[in-house]
Amino acid sequence: MRAKLALLAEKKPGDEKDPPVWEFSRVYQWVTFRLSSSASPEPLHNLVSPPRRREEAFVMTKYLLRYSLAACLLPSLSILCVKTDAQPSAAALQAASTPSATTEIPAAELLQPEELAQLLRSSRDEKPLILQVGSHVLYAEAHISGSEYAGAGGQDPGLQVLRDRVKGLERNRFLVIYCGCCPWNKCPNIRPAYRELHTLGFTHVRVLYLANNFGSDWVNKGYPVTKGR
Repeated sequence: MRAKLALLAEKKPGDEKDPPVWEFSRVYQWVTFRLSSSASPEPLHNLVSPPRRREEAFVMTKYLLRYSLAACLLPSLSILCVKTDAQPSAAALQAASTPSATTEIPAAELLQPEELAQLLRSSRDEKPLILQVGSHVLYAEAHISGSEYAGAGGQDPGLQVLRDRVKGLERNRFLVIYCGCCPWNKCPNIRPAYRELHTLGFTHVRVLYLANNFGSDWVNKGYPVTKGR
C-alpha cells in the first residue's frame, strides 16, 4: 500500500486527474473510523505522499463529501419517483371521476332544443316518446309538455323505473331522453340512461342536448312547458 501511495508523489503539478480509487478508499476508511471510534487513527496527511499531502487530502475529502451526499439523496429520489409513478395526478383522478355524456353519445344522436320544439309543433313528423331521466323534483317543477318521468338515470332504482316504462315497446320506437339538472358535461343521469336503452336493444334513441340546464336552454327560450307532476 505504501508503494502505491508513493506513486502519487510522481504526479506533475499540472496534472488535474482525480485521485486514484484505492487512495479515495483509504480516505473513506479514515473518515468512517473517525466517526465511529474514539481512538486516534493514523493522521489523514499520512495517507498520501509528502509532496502533495494537503492538496490531495483536500481533493479526496471533497470527492468523499460529494459522493456521500449523492448516496444519501439517491434512495430518497428513488422512493419519490416510485410514488409519483404509482399515484395518478389529481387532474387525472378528477377526469376519471367526472361523468361526461359526450364521450359515449355520438353527435349524430344528439337533438338540439330547437329541433325537438319543431318536432312537437309538426303534424307530419313522427312524435317521439319523451322521457325525463333526471330528478323528480325538477320534473315536478317544470318539464317538456307531453314528456314522462322515467327515473333518475344515475341511480339503480331510477334505471329500473326506466326499464319498466319501456318494457313491451318496439325496439325501433322513437325515444327522446333528457335531464337538464346541470351543465351537459357534468350530468350524472344522461349517460347511464342512454347506455341502458341501448343495452335493451333500442335503435332509435335521441338525446336532448341541454348545454347549461333545462331552465336556460328550454324554459327561458319559450318552448312548451308543463308544470306539476
